Amino acid sequence: MDIGLVQVAGRTGSLSFETIFETYRPAISRYLTGMVRDAALAEDLCQDTFVSAYKALASLHDEAQLAPWLYRIATNKAISALRRKRLIAWVPFDVYVHDRSSRRDIADDVAAGDAVARALDRLPHDQVACLLGHAEGLTYADLSVALDCSLAAVKQRLYRARLAFRAAYALETRDATARRGDGSTTGADLP
Repeated sequence: MDIGLVQVAGRTGSLSFETIFETYRPAISRYLTGMVRDAALAEDLCQDTFVSAYKALASLHDEAQLAPWLYRIATNKAISALRRKRLIAWVPFDVYVHDRSSRRDIADDVAAGDAVARALDRLPHDQVACLLGHAEGLTYADLSVALDCSLAAVKQRLYRARLAFRAAYALETRDATARRGDGSTTGADLP
């Protein structure tokens, strides 16, 4: 599918690029949201990614590599944004539609999401990009192109990223348990 989209985009211009945009925007947006943990910034970076891709479409030599190429552009945009500004992760509580009986589950979900975000914050950007790209369904070969490294390096980075994430997540959940022991509230404490 990628090859056809690129060939048509090269012949007809923006109309076909619109198809590329519509096809890949949701996945790129999710990926960027995971990287920067700010939906508004992720949408801006997503737009920047596709503007850069549109400008450089003629330089794409291997049309079968469209998806990894887009992820590589997105990764570079996210890392640049994270270097420019230290971001504070937050989860908007009002996005959940719930009743009083589900508050405990929602609070637990938010706490788990916060622990994941804090654990990801402890990892280097390349490990976060590797984990999130893999979670988005990119193959090792796609990640190799997106991260500009060898296939062996992708496998090694992903292995190390998983280990580092497990350790960071365990530390975050242990710290959260200790904080609750110090008088902080959990979902069970909500009315």
